[in-house]
Amino acid sequence: MKKFIKPVLIICGILFFCAVVFFKIEEISSAIINFKAKLFATNWKNTQVDFSKYEPLTDEPGAWYVENPLISHACGGINGKTYTNSKEALELAIENGHKVIEIDLALTADERLVAKHDWGKETVPDYEEFMNTPIYYIYTALDAETILDTMYEHEDLYIVTDIKGNNDYLKRAFTVLVDTAKKKGMEEVLDRFVIQIYYESNYDMILQIHPFKNWIYTLYASGERDLNRVAQFCLEKDIHVVTMPVGWIKDKEYICVFRDMNIKVYTNTINDFDTLSDFKNRGVYGFYTDYVKPSDLPFIGF
Repeated sequence: MKKFIKPVLIICGILFFCAVVFFKIEEISSAIINFKAKLFATNWKNTQVDFSKYEPLTDEPGAWYVENPLISHACGGINGKTYTNSKEALELAIENGHKVIEIDLALTADERLVAKHDWGKETVPDYEEFMNTPIYYIYTALDAETILDTMYEHEDLYIVTDIKGNNDYLKRAFTVLVDTAKKKGMEEVLDRFVIQIYYESNYDMILQIHPFKNWIYTLYASGERDLNRVAQFCLEKDIHVVTMPVGWIKDKEYICVFRDMNIKVYTNTINDFDTLSDFKNRGVYGFYTDYVKPSDLPFIGF
């Protein structure tokens, strides 16, 4: 009997490790994100919506998305590293010509807002500990103050927020962001934040904190596949951009409701020219990327 125990324990250990990777360490593979999005999709059929009652959205002059099909993901890659959300990565993304940069944000133990993907199972540090701990031992941590200063310095820069958590957590995080901007006398900079929401309920709650002007409805967390319903929500809330995983977008027909209503479809995360060109041909308007630069786009047919 004992000779069977060791192989069983080994198999159980492997299965446990695979489960941890699958459910917790999504960022190591876009394939995991896409597969989970398919597996946990909450709605596979489109409801019937009378779109004749709606006018397609009108592109606002100078809107952030009009001339920016690229969003630099998590401040962009640097020296082969992604998800650093570091000061150096942010500066490199700006140097590479990115005008729209996504930053992951999280609250420290003492309720300060910093650039961090999430805390996972680690003990949430206080602000001083986080800011004094180099990322990968070499990169500088970012906080809300530095992000606001950078946006103030670069008047054409837009920041896409990525804050994960329930509505209570989001309320606390966005309240800190708005209060920090007000204390610094930079409230006008808030107009250049692009608020990324994951559930419909996020919208009204965040809007009560501050009248943000720019929004993205990102679908992978809810797994919402009822695209007619999504489009209707965007039309009613004046949301011009939706983001969905690449694994959902088979062809132009699948996302045609967004094209008809002039809602831009972005997808994430793409780092090679062939894949980007392929999804452009499928009707995708924009892309989150770690490494593709705006100067690369003419070579891909933009």
